[in-house]
Amino acid sequence: MIERTNGWINHRRRIDRYYETTLTAHEGFLYLSQIALLLRQLDRSQLFDTL
Repeated sequence: MIERTNGWINHRRRIDRYYETTLTAHEGFLYLSQIALLLRQLDRSQLFDTL
């Protein structure tokens, strides 16, 4: 699970590269990316439950 998450983060250029001026901003983008990943997985699981 961790390796898959790290692989997903590495494909997102803004998160993989440190472009933000503050650590707080970079951390915020990391949290947003994780939320997006979890929501996408939740959406898929609900889709398969209804089929």
